[in-house]
Amino acid sequence: MNHSMDLNFYQDIYQSEVKVTLLPWRNPGDLLPCFDQMPGFILFESNGQEPIYNHYSFIVFNPFMVFKSHNHYHTLNDIIIKENPYSFLKKIIQKFSFKPLPNLPPFQTGIAGFWGYESARFLGFTIETKELFQKTPDIVLGFYDQVLAFDHHKKSVYLFTRGNKAKLQIEAIKKRFDQPIKIFDYHSKKPSIPKAFLTEKEYTEKIDKIISYLYQGQIYQTNFTFPFFVKLPEYYNAQRLYYILKTINPAPFSAYLNFDDIKIISSSPERFLKLDHGNVTTSPIKGTIPRHKNKNLDNKNASLLQNNPKDQSENLMIVDLLRNDLSKVCEDHSVTVPQLFKLETYPSIFHLVSTITGKLKEDKDAIDLFIACFPGGSITGAPKISAMTIIDKLEHYPRGSYCGSIGYIGFDQSMDTNIAIRTIVLTKNLGSFHVGSGIVIDSNPHSEYEECLAKAKLLIEAFQR
Repeated sequence: MNHSMDLNFYQDIYQSEVKVTLLPWRNPGDLLPCFDQMPGFILFESNGQEPIYNHYSFIVFNPFMVFKSHNHYHTLNDIIIKENPYSFLKKIIQKFSFKPLPNLPPFQTGIAGFWGYESARFLGFTIETKELFQKTPDIVLGFYDQVLAFDHHKKSVYLFTRGNKAKLQIEAIKKRFDQPIKIFDYHSKKPSIPKAFLTEKEYTEKIDKIISYLYQGQIYQTNFTFPFFVKLPEYYNAQRLYYILKTINPAPFSAYLNFDDIKIISSSPERFLKLDHGNVTTSPIKGTIPRHKNKNLDNKNASLLQNNPKDQSENLMIVDLLRNDLSKVCEDHSVTVPQLFKLETYPSIFHLVSTITGKLKEDKDAIDLFIACFPGGSITGAPKISAMTIIDKLEHYPRGSYCGSIGYIGFDQSMDTNIAIRTIVLTKNLGSFHVGSGIVIDSNPHSEYEECLAKAKLLIEAFQR
């Protein structure tokens, strides 16, 4: 493919600067019914209980190009791409580069969507091609020349646009933006209760195999997962499911993606990679314990998690893995760990979260950073290659978007992405989600299974409301 020739059609975009229009404050989640039917609609919503994360939300739609990848078949719109998708994206993002407007939200046009776990095969990892019930792409990314950005701290809304069509886009968006908030006036029939793909006995057999690998010294930790499936009734209301899930499980890296035949609803608590003016941040989660309705028991569980040597050890392994990943693309001696084993609180569980930071090398960009760290260490294990080999051997189903990443990369190299956990995938008549936990040498299979069920609890409840 001749990239420059094919992209000339979009030169009015990549030759123009970004413009901004200020709009009146609206809650981003309330606008979902106003924009959901627009092509390539995505909502990134900061919706958690940790104030540090809840700064910006974004809405995008009407991408001028869409990149899709499934197994080894890649397309940009209807054009077949024959090169590695990551190197291809790197070139295209650079083509549309621009200087961002200062002191405004970071995503001011760029690409957005998801990278599924299996897209790691394009980074040299060996991952067997598996199909199970739902056939979903490995990567779907829209290229957006308009972004609605919501600053929750300032209660301000910014519309970023580029290109000759900006004036028309602004007027069209204002009309939709001013629509009254819609209340869902219909409830589709409830689906049946989601069913786990593995029984506890089958799960235990898998964990026993992992523990044997641990004793053999092949790995220090592996994150093992399994899916739940549910058949959907006709005309199932995905918007309502998102609202329910974000209400019962508010999370800082929530997302709603509508790409025609696939909808993804994420209520993720975990940041994968943030890049802001060369400053890199990643915040892996390792260590989980259920909440209690009884306040004393709840506090006891929080204390148990914070002081549990197993959970601290598990968390530290992933911190070391990510320090190593970041060191490949960050300046020497810039990678630090400013936060270790912080307790974060969510409606049904407590998590241990650490934060690793670094300064990106001047000759590296967002895609280089993504390539160095994907998939996230918290959902693979350590060492990463060995852990992923065992995952591929024991998980006889694709992870899909789960354990991949959802987020954006701006044409100015800003980036923010999540680890796609607590994430539901909806296709025509089927819904699915995965749960998992990190397995170490002293893991108890029953306890690990209970941890998985605790993570699944609110996702199951969302379908049943």
